[in-house]
Amino acid sequence: MKNVAVIGAGISGLRAALELAGKHQITLFEKSPSVGGRLATRRFGDIPVNHGADYFHGMEHLKGDPFAEKFRDYLPLSGAATDLPKAMRDVLQKNSQVAFHFNSKVIEVSTGNKLQLENGDALLFDQIIITAPVPQARQILRENILSEVTYTKQISFIGTCKNEQVKILLSEEDSERLFDENDDVIRRHADFLIGENADLNLKKWRYSRVKNGVKDFLYPYTPEILICGDAFDPEEQFNLGSAWKSGLMAARSVL
Repeated sequence: MKNVAVIGAGISGLRAALELAGKHQITLFEKSPSVGGRLATRRFGDIPVNHGADYFHGMEHLKGDPFAEKFRDYLPLSGAATDLPKAMRDVLQKNSQVAFHFNSKVIEVSTGNKLQLENGDALLFDQIIITAPVPQARQILRENILSEVTYTKQISFIGTCKNEQVKILLSEEDSERLFDENDDVIRRHADFLIGENADLNLKKWRYSRVKNGVKDFLYPYTPEILICGDAFDPEEQFNLGSAWKSGLMAARSVL
């Protein structure tokens, strides 16, 4: 039995962990306080609001996967908020060989498969699967790997109006131009879009849509360190379905 670290608890990390659970000891590290990644959902009172991707494109990648059938009712097909990541988390948390570490930012993976956390902890693993966006993987590994991979930025406003979820997106061009401006500047620019919904929360995705990715489901940085996630797809669609399949394929390469 191997001691495996999975960095990132988005769709790829959760799918990898589900495949490995029961076969190896799994530890998931997530810098946010909860699971989700590109399928993030925020709650405003009792109303869940979709914060990330609107649809689960790439359903062909789930064909024949028993876990896809298990979670089919949670797949976001209509733009609504989804509890899919939480449902996957709940299944994993029932396994005593799976541990989650939230608010745990990995700042470096170095020789000997040593994982360094922002809080100063240093841990050793037999295998490491990095599912974070590729630019973050570069920072973690301290190397400019997969330099061809690029992402767009996205600025959005989310909240509720008349007990309905509201999600307003700036264009990719405006999101890129305004991303590093302060919130007041961004809100002034977006006034004509927000209108009466001026109290909406402003959210930023630094790594939103994959512009250029990798024509494979994973990248073996070393035999013990694998990189997968939303930027990996042989068909270059780079959707949630391929992110799911990427995590699955990374896990199977460990098995």
